[in-house]
Amino acid sequence: DVSTNTEYRQQWFWGLDEQIYQNKRLSFNGRANLQVQLQETSNWSLNASYFYTTPSIQGTFTISDFSSTSLQTTRTFFNKKLNVSLAFNDIFFTEKMKISTKYANQNNYFIDKQETQKVSLTLRYNFGNQTVKALQKAEKTDEQNRL
Repeated sequence: DVSTNTEYRQQWFWGLDEQIYQNKRLSFNGRANLQVQLQETSNWSLNASYFYTTPSIQGTFTISDFSSTSLQTTRTFFNKKLNVSLAFNDIFFTEKMKISTKYANQNNYFIDKQETQKVSLTLRYNFGNQTVKALQKAEKTDEQNRL
């Protein structure tokens, strides 16, 4: 699964020196996801994702490029009643950016390093008879069948 987006931004702003400034940029971002079934009998899968964003703008700011890589493995147990997922987000810690502004004799920047590296464990258990619930949803009334 691959998706992309391209946008052109052109923004004007009033500077502290009472002049109008223009900030414009063509930017691109893309995302790729890959899901692999590791072991079909145990419903074990691996999902890998990556995204990249080229430099962009927001008002007076120019934002540097940044990216992120994540991995998730999921496995089901007990006749698909228990679902266990282990996820690693931003594993290379590349989702950080430099945000800068240059106008009216100003040259400022800061580095935005949020805590994007995360590990999460998710446990989900399905109670009850899922087969009966699925069959109840599939049945239609006589009137629905006539339409």
